[in-house]
Amino acid sequence: MTHPCSPLSNERGSVLILALLILVMLTIIGMSATTTTNFEVKIAANERQYHSAFYAAEAGLSYVLETSSLYNDANIDPNVPLVFPLAADAAAMSTALPHAAVSGTIRYEGAGSGSFSALRGSGYSAKGTYRPHVYQVDSTATLDSGPESQVRVQAYRIGF
Repeated sequence: MTHPCSPLSNERGSVLILALLILVMLTIIGMSATTTTNFEVKIAANERQYHSAFYAAEAGLSYVLETSSLYNDANIDPNVPLVFPLAADAAAMSTALPHAAVSGTIRYEGAGSGSFSALRGSGYSAKGTYRPHVYQVDSTATLDSGPESQVRVQAYRIGF
């Protein structure tokens, strides 16, 4: 008596199906890993550009601190902010930061009232009555590739 071939007892080819299923799963895992990696590379590139724009804006703040003509007795009108960089320094700044345009304003906020003593460790030790002259400095940097960053600080100078 012959027995017909039962599908449950015939295991021929099951290894091939199992190998194909494992191969499909590994392919899906590999594709998702590649997609994730590409996404993370784009995030890192965007973050690098953001940081470059931020550092360029901070360079504008350093320029203001080094250029005392931007915050002197001529700049004590709160309604007329000064714009930087100065025309004489624009070429040097574009050479120093070739892929960024840096600009900003310095607005006089007012003078403090009463006497003022300089903070310990600030390097100021003059005797007399002084008052702080407070300025708001906005520095904006725009990279050639598009990202923009703005930094705002409040600074003071000591004066009579």
